[in-house]
Amino acid sequence: MAFFPYSGKSPQEIIVIVNTVPPMDFNKILWESYGWIFTEIEIDAAKEKKNFYDFNRTKQYKIITNKVKDIIKERKEEIELNPAFNENNGTGGNES
Repeated sequence: MAFFPYSGKSPQEIIVIVNTVPPMDFNKILWESYGWIFTEIEIDAAKEKKNFYDFNRTKQYKIITNKVKDIIKERKEEIELNPAFNENNGTGGNES
């Protein structure tokens, strides 16, 4: 878990951090989507008959960074298309 954000922090400290940083914070998104991100990365590498874990750390970091940036971009686009999504904590105002 070399790239796990908030390494060395207690669960309580992590809760405080993720509840106080902006929604599009890089580390927050990496933390929230850690499992999914790595699953996607592993699948992408396997499609090319490669193993993500055989890449050097610099290449791994670049791949992870690009995946998180893609998520940030997608979330920003969702908010632009449906501003109520952000205003209603991700519910889009349709929670009733």
